[in-house]
Amino acid sequence: VAARNNIGISAFTAWAGVTIVGAPDVPIGLAVIESGGGHIQATWNASLHATSYVVESMSNTFGARTSVVSTPSWGGDGVYNIGDNVTVIVAARNNRGDSAFSTPVGVSISGL
Repeated sequence: VAARNNIGISAFTAWAGVTIVGAPDVPIGLAVIESGGGHIQATWNASLHATSYVVESMSNTFGARTSVVSTPSWGGDGVYNIGDNVTVIVAARNNRGDSAFSTPVGVSISGL
């Protein structure tokens, strides 16, 4: 930017860079455990520029379920039955879109 008047033009200001932020990175480090009583707990590493996370869980009893959370952890979406196999995937989200889903991680419900 430069200023102009009847005497002339000023020097230009310093260049100001702009960083464009796209969709966040894919979450990594997903771990899923049975936390007791048919409940599960999932944690993962925070993704740069993520404002929330989309968690999808799939089980042989309940099918697919989707939750949106604001932190890189999720306390499950209900009580699973003994013998259920639960698979969880996570995507990071911001106002530019969603990342791809993480590598799936599964846990078998033992009821302990």
